[in-house]
Amino acid sequence: MSCLRVEGIGFAVIQAPKPEPRCARHCGVRRICVGGALARLAWTGFMNASKEMAEQGTFTEFANGYPGGELNKMFG
Repeated sequence: MSCLRVEGIGFAVIQAPKPEPRCARHCGVRRICVGGALARLAWTGFMNASKEMAEQGTFTEFANGYPGGELNKMFG
């Protein structure tokens, strides 16, 4: 594993598929923040659907959304 170990880092913000959590752990990271990455992922779905509606006048992108029934079970 080729990681540079930095003592006392303890926290990392992950913005891309790399580094993998085990590599970060090897480097001394104890906590990983993925909030920004999750927000960008949500915005990607929103922007894809918005672009389709504006440019094509269609709504097929909505089929890629998480099923409403499953969301109701989680947040019920």
